[in-house]
Amino acid sequence: MNEPGLLVELENVSVPGSPWFDVGLSDVSFRLRPGDWIAVRLEPGATHCPLADAISGLIPVEQGRLRYLGKAWEEVSSREADRMRSTLGRVFEQTNWISNLDIDENILLSQRYHTQRPESEIREEADRLARNFGFDQLPGIRPAHLTTSDLVRLSWVRALLGSPRLLLLERPARECTPIWRDRLMTEVAAACARGAAALWLTDDPATWAGLQHKAVLLFALNDSTMTPVPKP
Repeated sequence: MNEPGLLVELENVSVPGSPWFDVGLSDVSFRLRPGDWIAVRLEPGATHCPLADAISGLIPVEQGRLRYLGKAWEEVSSREADRMRSTLGRVFEQTNWISNLDIDENILLSQRYHTQRPESEIREEADRLARNFGFDQLPGIRPAHLTTSDLVRLSWVRALLGSPRLLLLERPARECTPIWRDRLMTEVAAACARGAAALWLTDDPATWAGLQHKAVLLFALNDSTMTPVPKP
C-alpha cells in the first residue's frame, strides 16, 4: 500500500549506463515526502546521471519500483503523465532553452499551458523570482544574448515558478557565484517549508558543504551506487 502523501518512492531501482550518462544507477532506494530535501554528492567527471530523468518518467528503470505521486509512470496514460510532469520544477544538467523564443516566453510557457492562472499573475511571480536572482525583471530577449550565469539563474526562475511539488536540481549552482548559490538555497528551503520536496545534485565541494547543513538526507553517488552520508 502506498504511503499517503508520499511524493517519490524508489525501491531497488537500477538504470543501466548509456552513452547519454556518465554513470548509471544500481539498487537505489529512497523516499521523498513533502518538506524533504535530499542532497546527492556526485563524483568529478561523473556528473550526468539518470536520476532526475528516471524520476520524471523520461527513461524507464531496468529493475525495481519507481513511483511519483503514488503512480508508476508506465501505468499511466500520456495525458496523466503530462499532468504529473507539470508538478515538477527542474534545473537540467544542460540548460534547455527554445532558441527562437524570448527568455520570458520560455519561462512562462509551462504555466500558460498547464494552468488557468491569469497571465498577469504568472508574470508577477516570475518577475519576483527574477528579482531575487539579480534581474530587474524577467528578460524579454533571446537566450543567445545572455551569459551562461544569467541563463543558469533564469533556469531557477523556471524551476520554481508555479510552486512545484518536487524540485529536481541538477548541479544548479554551476557557473554562479556563492551569493547566488546561497540565494537559491534560501528559495529551495522556503519551497520545502511550503510542502515541496527537493533533490539537489552537486559535484562542487563548497555547495556540498552548504547542503550538509540544509538538506534532510545526504547521499553520495559512486559507481552507480547511492550511499547514505551521515550529517555533520
